[in-house]
Amino acid sequence: MRKLLFLILLGGLLLAAELPNAPILRLAVSGNRVYSAEDIFERAGVRTRRGALLDYPVLQEDLTRLMALGGFRSVDAEIASFNRGLQVTFLVEENPIIKHVEFIGNRSLRTERIFNFWQNRPGEQLNYLTLGQDIESLNRLYRQEGYELSSVQKVELTAGPTLRAEISEPIINEIIISGNAYVKDALILRELSLYPGSVYNARELAADRVRVFRLGYFSSVSLPKVTPAEDPGQVDIYLTVQERKKYFKCRTRPYLAGAVYFHAAELRQSSRQRRANPNQYPVRTGVSDSRRLAQSQLQLTPLLSVVFGAGYGLGREQILDGTLRTPARHDPRDGGHLADTP
Repeated sequence: MRKLLFLILLGGLLLAAELPNAPILRLAVSGNRVYSAEDIFERAGVRTRRGALLDYPVLQEDLTRLMALGGFRSVDAEIASFNRGLQVTFLVEENPIIKHVEFIGNRSLRTERIFNFWQNRPGEQLNYLTLGQDIESLNRLYRQEGYELSSVQKVELTAGPTLRAEISEPIINEIIISGNAYVKDALILRELSLYPGSVYNARELAADRVRVFRLGYFSSVSLPKVTPAEDPGQVDIYLTVQERKKYFKCRTRPYLAGAVYFHAAELRQSSRQRRANPNQYPVRTGVSDSRRLAQSQLQLTPLLSVVFGAGYGLGREQILDGTLRTPARHDPRDGGHLADTP
């Protein structure tokens, strides 16, 4: 187009040399079928006027304005003599009329919802200006819905003519959990609304992180890390947790061996009492009590929330004589022992 414009301007200079003070007597548009010449001049704001002298910088600006309308594939100008004056003809090639519009890859957003704001519809002339607005509006809608990695990748005009928009929505390939020594992966994964095969959504992932933290088993849940997977169009999610520091080894009978999670109770073995009677264990819950719970008489009830391995856990209630009671108030005078307070 630049070479053709240069030839046109060069021809205009030669013609202007022949007619140095020739005014523009006629303005015309050639190749327009959808819009009239007057409508094109009004919409573009053409500054080249009938009766004025030819101004080449202004003519070049007019060509730029016509192209910015978005409805033309190409825009040129032709200068010729006309009745001892000049005739300026704008040569335009209009975009085709759209017959079909296709969206490929939109799993998260329905096509009907996209058409609510899509301007390039079937039966309308393809417009590059509004097409750019349509693409930006669709990408903005994806971001508002939490699909931050989804966007329009390609828009092309195929035979028909059919306007085809290809959308990329990254799929979750794998969710990797780390930092959990006792809490099983299945317990964490069941709290997630996202799963392998679903479309990545940053908003849902943030809500999943909150749900995992509210389980109460972790002191912290780090921000998930999202990385591209080996297959294109897929991502991997890495979720790191830090368990609370209240895990202890159960040193009782073999069938009770395992890791037991205590919400508020700690099982502490005194070295002195272990030497005297290895079957006695003091239980400390933040209160004091002088009793010792014998291993043979200790009735352990499983935690409703989590049981790790074959072990059993002690809840927030204090276990006294094989029965559950409400923890008593702490008496610092007892020196950290368990004291039964009425």
